[in-house]
Amino acid sequence: MIDARFRPMPPLAKKARTGSRFRSKYADILNRLEVELGHLRATSIVVEAGYELSQIRNDGWPKSAARPSHPDWFRLLRD
Repeated sequence: MIDARFRPMPPLAKKARTGSRFRSKYADILNRLEVELGHLRATSIVVEAGYELSQIRNDGWPKSAARPSHPDWFRLLRD
């Protein structure tokens, strides 16, 4: 499992929502991300996401029912 922490990202300018162009399953995305971060030898991984603070669990991962609040919902930060 990826050792990462999520944190809220402030909402950006309003954009029209469009359907996703991607058709991957969440578990497949996490597996691919773990492989890529391994190639980079990444540590202290922080994922900024469009979640509210109340939607993030104490272990740093989003709650199962959490949904991002805006379209620009994901940004990966590295040290």
